[in-house]
This record gives sequence, C-alpha cells and structure tokens, in this order.
Amino acid sequence: MQINGLRYVLTVVAAFVAYGLIYTGAFAVMDVGDLMAEYGRSDDDPLAAYAMIGHLLETLVLVFIYFRWVRSNAVGTGALYGTLIGLYYAATQLSTMGGFKGFTPDLVFGFLPLHVIAGLIAGGLVPAVLYKAPKATPVPTE
Repeated sequence: MQINGLRYVLTVVAAFVAYGLIYTGAFAVMDVGDLMAEYGRSDDDPLAAYAMIGHLLETLVLVFIYFRWVRSNAVGTGALYGTLIGLYYAATQLSTMGGFKGFTPDLVFGFLPLHVIAGLIAGGLVPAVLYKAPKATPVPTE
C-alpha cells in the first residue's frame, strides 16, 4: 500500500501544530509556569530544542503508523487509535517521571489526562480527518 506523500506531510504538520496548540493552551490554563521553571529547560538551554525534535519524530512515526496500517478516515477508528496513543504517552510519563526523585505528584499525575486528550485529538482525529485512501488500481482482466 502506497502512502500519499503530500497528504502524509500535511497530516504531520497539522498534527504537530495541533499538539503544540493543545499543550500550549493547557499550560496557560493550568498555570504550570512555576513547575516548568523549576523542572523544565530554559529557552536558552541548547538541549531544549531536542524536546521539539522528539515531538516531531513522535508525530512522524505516529502518522506513518496511521497511514500505513490503520488506513481509515472513520472518526471512531481515529478516536480509538488516538486514545491508545494518549494512554501510551501517559504511561511513558508515569513510568519515567514516577521513577525519578524530585518530581511532585502534581507534576507526575497532573499531565496524564492532557496526554490522553492530546493523543485523541492530534494523534487520532487529525489523521482520521486528513487520511484519504488511495484509489484502487484496477486489476487487468484477460
């Protein structure tokens, strides 16, 4: 099954922007500036850019999986895939942040619902809406 390259790139961009808007909006509403100042990297830290690179790589992979194996424009299918992705994000945070000293319970547990919501919307619904099945190639008959 071939992947439409332009549609793939557009979906990656849309999902990456959606992730950014969801997390930025949530950070503003949740007022996590103090937590980010204490536990996050400052903008002038050279390693801060790797977080964005990591999010972009995640988005590239998740959209590829969707386009290669999920292949559905059904919103229900996208919602299920996105919820699973969000649960995976939440589990990853829980296992890493929960395993290190210094992270408060508010920080460890506070973002878990946000990860599920972000996965649902950006990881599942955006690809479902933008996915378009390739046209079937007719099989030649004799």
